[in-house]
Amino acid sequence: MTLLGSIIAAAVALGVLFALISLSLFWLQRQAGRQFEQKFADANQIIQTGRPPAAWAQKERRQIERLRTLDKEATAMARIGNRAKRRSLNQLHRLTRFLENGRFYDSLETRELMVEQLQAIHEQWLTQPADYFIEP
Repeated sequence: MTLLGSIIAAAVALGVLFALISLSLFWLQRQAGRQFEQKFADANQIIQTGRPPAAWAQKERRQIERLRTLDKEATAMARIGNRAKRRSLNQLHRLTRFLENGRFYDSLETRELMVEQLQAIHEQWLTQPADYFIEP
């Protein structure tokens, strides 16, 4: 292969590499934006309704429905309900920490208000029965 052919092959390879890197960065940025929007949507829903988002216990709801069709025992359903409660409390705690540590508010008061409301809801959820987290 000639020197010119090698230079052209290297340039094409670098062009493809940079194009792939650019597309990957664009995709990552879009995914991060979606996750960011989802966190705010979840926080807004929790503050408005006082209930966990449906997606947080979707897996457990499917398991409960399957157990109901099979007429399984209540202890298995209670165990699944407790798992949904633990998962919801954990996700609420992580969401609260995310919002507490973020610097994307118009004012410090807005951040404090949201965090205080989510912490109060966390305290309420601690006293709720496991069925509360599975019911739609």
